[in-house]
Amino acid sequence: MQNRKNYLGVIFVVLIVVLIQILFINMIRHKWVPNSDINQNIIFSDNLAENGSLPIESSLNKEFSDFQIFGPRGVVVRDGNLYPTSMIGYIYELGVFKTLGDYLIYFSNPFFCAIVLFYVYRLALILVGNKKYALLAMFFFALNPAFIFVSSMPYNNMLALVFFFAAVYYAVSFLKSAHSESLNPSLFWLFLIFSIISFWVRYSIAVFLFPIFALTLFNKRIRNYVFKIEKGSIGIFIGFVFLIFIAANFVIYDNVLGFLRPGNVLNAYEYFSSPLKELSLLERIVKFNPVLFFSNLQNQVIAVSPIICLFAFLNIFLLKRRGSALKIALFFIVFMQFAFYLGREWSGVSFVGSVGTSYARYLLPSWGILSIMAADFLYIFLESKATLFLIITSFLALSVNTALNSNMAYVYFNNSVAWSYNLQNQIEINTPEDSIFFVTVSDKYFYPLRETAIYTTIPEEERLDKTVRIINALLDRQISIYFIDEDKTGIEKAKIFSYFEENGLSANYSFGGNVYEIQKQIN
Repeated sequence: MQNRKNYLGVIFVVLIVVLIQILFINMIRHKWVPNSDINQNIIFSDNLAENGSLPIESSLNKEFSDFQIFGPRGVVVRDGNLYPTSMIGYIYELGVFKTLGDYLIYFSNPFFCAIVLFYVYRLALILVGNKKYALLAMFFFALNPAFIFVSSMPYNNMLALVFFFAAVYYAVSFLKSAHSESLNPSLFWLFLIFSIISFWVRYSIAVFLFPIFALTLFNKRIRNYVFKIEKGSIGIFIGFVFLIFIAANFVIYDNVLGFLRPGNVLNAYEYFSSPLKELSLLERIVKFNPVLFFSNLQNQVIAVSPIICLFAFLNIFLLKRRGSALKIALFFIVFMQFAFYLGREWSGVSFVGSVGTSYARYLLPSWGILSIMAADFLYIFLESKATLFLIITSFLALSVNTALNSNMAYVYFNNSVAWSYNLQNQIEINTPEDSIFFVTVSDKYFYPLRETAIYTTIPEEERLDKTVRIINALLDRQISIYFIDEDKTGIEKAKIFSYFEENGLSANYSFGGNVYEIQKQIN
């Protein structure tokens, strides 16, 4: 019977990995680029594979050093070169896969997906204590619509998730060994190593390992091991790793803080009104909106997977009566994530039950833990096999529907493929290779096929004047200039084109519904 369950688990993981691989191949081939993070991961890993370096040289930013608006949205321009603002661990991983062979890129995310599910299963086995329900926890997480969508896109979240759940698993295993006759130090070292690697891949995810780390220090045997027996070795190891981190930042970014060093970020969001517009980065991090928190809890969590939330939240409410310290520590990881992300405005805040939002991928660690808590609740309180079958069937139907049909999910991107291909074909046919497109947020459809200029990076009070000066300078060099109208109201477009006319430029419709060629007026 146990062997049968093992086989079922392996078969299920294989099927999920095949599904993820099909979706991932489809994404790569159709060049779906939902946001600037994915765009950066793709273009900078391409540059690593082709040129062996992270920064992308930008001759236009070097020539126009007073403006520096050329490149894709979201990157940092420093000394004329382009640097990513997305974290570099995943970029380097993609670069290595592409260097070894173009076809290997198709196996990267499915491979990580299998490892994540393995660690979720092993963690559930310890916490739930039953193989059948540990498999159910893995099933819940693998078919969570957010997990399906994110695992089939080149986000760094999936690679970070591998190290996160590996670190949690080894920490829990280490705690378990502390209650047995022999403490297993190798488990602590594995926890430490995977925690540090997760920091390299995605800084923010490593922060949420704190509750499980704090729990280990409550154990007297562990405190004695960490602070007395091995404190020298652990201190040297951590210091050595951070020295490598500092050295890598100097080599790549020429500073200690990496991409956090001040630079000119090609960002279009000042073009729009936002309640966060006037806030500093620190203020955005500490700002918490309780009304937004409960709204996001409903729209970004419960609406994505209501069945998992129902049983997991019931389990959390019962923790005080029957919860172990391990389960409470995992609950605090979920609590920390919810407090940090749900009380703030991130991309996709207006959507309900969408898997294509920032919330969906940021909360993946919580979804893994909630899946385990839901399975644990069913293991303790559910006796009817028929009821369990009904729960699993309902969960599967809801998950597939959400993964395919929610805002910014597969159906949305699949429907936009034909339009995107048609636009790029028109770009290749109608514009010279050295032409430049002035855009706000639609750069992913043009770059790197053509150079883009994120003109809304320029402060609003001097934007029009500087934009005209740049365009005139480029036209003097016989470079074709195109302007993308992204203003649905028409008010901004009328204002910009009127200013162009007043300063000797004309905007003539070219193609694609919103592409205008900018030329000098003929007297």
